[in-house]
Amino acid sequence: MATVAARLASKSERSGDHVLWCGTVNSRGIGLIKVDGRTTTVRRVAWELLNGPLLPGARVLLCCDQPACIAADHLVLAGEDVPTAAPTPRPRGGPRRQRGSGSMRERSPGVWELAVVHGVDGDGRPRRAMRTFRGQATEASKALAAFVVELDKDGMPERSPRRGGVTVDDLVQEYWLYAETQGRAHSTLVAYRDVYKHWVGPPLGHLRADRVSQRDLDRAFGAMRTAGQSHSRLNQAKVVLSNAYKLGKRYHLVTGQSPVAGYELPRSTKGRREIVVPEVAEVVALLQTAEHICPELAPVLKLAATTGCRRGELCGLRRNRVNLEAGEITIDRTVNDAGGTIVVVDLTKTGKARTLAIDLVTVQMLAELFAQQDTDAASVELTIEPDGYVFGLLGSHQQPMRPEYMTRKMREVRAALALPGSSFDATILALRKFTTTELLDAGFNPSMVSSRQGHTTQTMLAHYGKRRRSADRAAAEHSALAFSAPLRAGQADGECPAWAHVTGLSLVCL
Repeated sequence: MATVAARLASKSERSGDHVLWCGTVNSRGIGLIKVDGRTTTVRRVAWELLNGPLLPGARVLLCCDQPACIAADHLVLAGEDVPTAAPTPRPRGGPRRQRGSGSMRERSPGVWELAVVHGVDGDGRPRRAMRTFRGQATEASKALAAFVVELDKDGMPERSPRRGGVTVDDLVQEYWLYAETQGRAHSTLVAYRDVYKHWVGPPLGHLRADRVSQRDLDRAFGAMRTAGQSHSRLNQAKVVLSNAYKLGKRYHLVTGQSPVAGYELPRSTKGRREIVVPEVAEVVALLQTAEHICPELAPVLKLAATTGCRRGELCGLRRNRVNLEAGEITIDRTVNDAGGTIVVVDLTKTGKARTLAIDLVTVQMLAELFAQQDTDAASVELTIEPDGYVFGLLGSHQQPMRPEYMTRKMREVRAALALPGSSFDATILALRKFTTTELLDAGFNPSMVSSRQGHTTQTMLAHYGKRRRSADRAAAEHSALAFSAPLRAGQADGECPAWAHVTGLSLVCL
């Protein structure tokens, strides 16, 4: 037996109070050793070396704290014939760690699956965490030991899953709690909750998270496609599921690969409609109509047309951010009322404040607006504070105008204009794109335009610079005039080549 003891010592190493086996293991991660031509478990041999041969029916259990440990005084006996004088595990100082166990299985050469049972759920079922490791058996055994220590140190979040396993609803509920604490935008969370409530939760929410298949996803997203949901809506549903599974894996609620990983969304049947940007004359008509239909909205639209600010930024503009003497306004706050809840955020969509120059006409308009607001507030014995909202509610202007109110009033203005389907869009977003397009068509530096709009240059050019009829016509005239003068210079008076004719200012090739 001395030789066996030497073999145990050569294939094990000490880790704190434990002695970890680093030799051969079976498919379940149990250490094995051959003694007298017979293969047996290492923990049995370690016990017999210290205490003598086991009685019939007795067996040696794993160390309750470290499955890979073979220290004889850490092992426990079990079985009908165990003698009452059998030694018990030695007491260890300090608070006892949570009971756990682990195993390792070689799925393919050099690829090991490590599994650790760590605690129990609210319904008494064991919680199982898994991890993949690549390397030799000795290294995998060490990794398993480190895995157990890691779980014992960090623990797992408490939850109350449904009996039968963690469901998709459980994962998504964890994600809502996480997203709210991580500063996700209010409007984004509202959109995510809505798409999950109507399209993802009903077909998938009750399913066990680890049993959701590609077929389940195809059915859920296929229903969205059949109902005519947009690509953006489909992508929101995918993002919710993907983030929930990532968080579930991080919290050890699920194991293995997420079914959403690499999933390809179906093509949406809903056509994408481009916003039609108004011409200058059409913006003038829109502002004139607003003055008659909704006077309180007219100054909002004027500032939107000259600055290109977002709807929420217009609602969040405060008086102390308007410098009439310098002709500047500072955009550093936005208002969001998605889902009916008003949320004021001291950051813009990009998280950066920006200062914009405004023209003299806009300065005069704002000065007259402030004077009228002060007069109205004084008539009811109120005072508008310096941090009051420029487009606030009546009275002290301490509450901002709701973005939804702007949108509703814009519908009334559009109805009064009786715009045909092919005409321009009468929305705050259309005015924002009008401002961008007008500045680009006028030849201003794209970098300067994007800084005013609060976007990167790439995003501005891809989504906000739009084609207008007037610019398209001007481009055609410019292209023709570029070579019409030299062409005419080469012809006698009154002559024109047979392949071309002049219409207006343009030379058109036949």
